[in-house]
Amino acid sequence: MGKPTKWIGVAVSVTMLDAVAVTYYGGVVWKAFAVVIWSRLLLLLLAAVWATSLLHIWAHACSHLRRAIREHRFAVSIPVSGLSAEMAEEIDV
Repeated sequence: MGKPTKWIGVAVSVTMLDAVAVTYYGGVVWKAFAVVIWSRLLLLLLAAVWATSLLHIWAHACSHLRRAIREHRFAVSIPVSGLSAEMAEEIDV
């Protein structure tokens, strides 16, 4: 398994685990902290930090995938016969 595939797998699994946790426990936690307004504000701040970290993981995954695609295109686009002809001309000079 390559590095870009590994990053995509991590991003997908973390997203799925976060979605499950929020689905099952989000409502209960929100109701438990309903008494004090500043506790709800802290929960919203925690949710913002969570969303930012998830965005950061996805940005790394997409970056690694883009870099791998770019390197693959570059490796495919270099003609082997063209390089040997250029090198032969430089040797003759």
